[in-house]
Amino acid sequence: MSGSEIVFLVFLAPAVAGGGSFFVIKWMLGPGVGQLPVDIPNPRSMHLDAIPRGGGVAIVIGTLAVLVLVGVTDHLSSPLVFSAITLILFALVGWFDDFRQLSIWFRLAFQSLFGIGLVLFFGSPETVIIGGHPFALGFWWYVFSIPAVIWLINLYNFMDGIDGIAGLQTFIAALAYAGLFFLVGESAFALVWLGLASATLVFLWFNWSPASLFMGDSGSLAIGALFASGIVFGVTQLHLSLSVLLLPLGLFIVDATSTLIRRVGARKSPFEAHRDHLYQRAARCWGHPATALCSGVIVILLSLLCAVDFIDYPPELLWPLIGLMLLFVVGGAVFILTQLHQE
Repeated sequence: MSGSEIVFLVFLAPAVAGGGSFFVIKWMLGPGVGQLPVDIPNPRSMHLDAIPRGGGVAIVIGTLAVLVLVGVTDHLSSPLVFSAITLILFALVGWFDDFRQLSIWFRLAFQSLFGIGLVLFFGSPETVIIGGHPFALGFWWYVFSIPAVIWLINLYNFMDGIDGIAGLQTFIAALAYAGLFFLVGESAFALVWLGLASATLVFLWFNWSPASLFMGDSGSLAIGALFASGIVFGVTQLHLSLSVLLLPLGLFIVDATSTLIRRVGARKSPFEAHRDHLYQRAARCWGHPATALCSGVIVILLSLLCAVDFIDYPPELLWPLIGLMLLFVVGGAVFILTQLHQE
């Protein structure tokens, strides 16, 4: 792909993705469309009104339009093909789940097969770089990476619980990934992330509080799986630092993981719906818009740390640790403040 083609597509890809996402959403919310799945409020919900869900399909279609555009302009490389398959499969499974509430065991089985296929497809890296330090994992790469892929898909779904938070996370992190892949010469793959950011930004217009449309499993599962694919591809094929790739997703990872640990420690079911996430506690105190915006600021800071870690200055391990410390400090502060508020 020539330089002029890249510049042209940098402007065209977001327009195609955003336009596709907008028209699909308008069609979905239009009077001539069959009934969408509806999220009915319950005691564990963070909203009071019945809101249609499944808007993530628009994000997926907008991103797929960019994949087609890149394929026609350049060629469909293996990461692009795998990304397209990932989006389609998870959007379909998520759409059925939005309508019929699929069994948790079916979902886990499907995600496990995907995780195995993803890791086997891209293979094992000789070393995994974390904070600038290489680690030779060998067989342990498969042991750790497959469960990590499954967890990343699910935690993205868990964190889609208030207006705007998952959309804002996706928009910022996708921009960070687009910049990262452009810097390492994967221009075609970077355009996919640019398309994802644009399609999600349009969705945010309808998902911002008070939301008129929810992402649903068709969006959260597909986006989580796409990020998992980008991480595995980046680590195995481009030898990117794992910490660089994880930092933009650090807020979701820390919140979901710490919540799971607390619930298991309290002998509560990890599969049961709840309102124990830190972002849910914050939303009960400060409302959806303020919580989503604060989370967005944190994701921007983590993405900046991702850039600093990528250029290896100053000492490599310092910046991922600063990012984790920032998350734990903010998370701890939210937890303490919300506990005081409840008392």
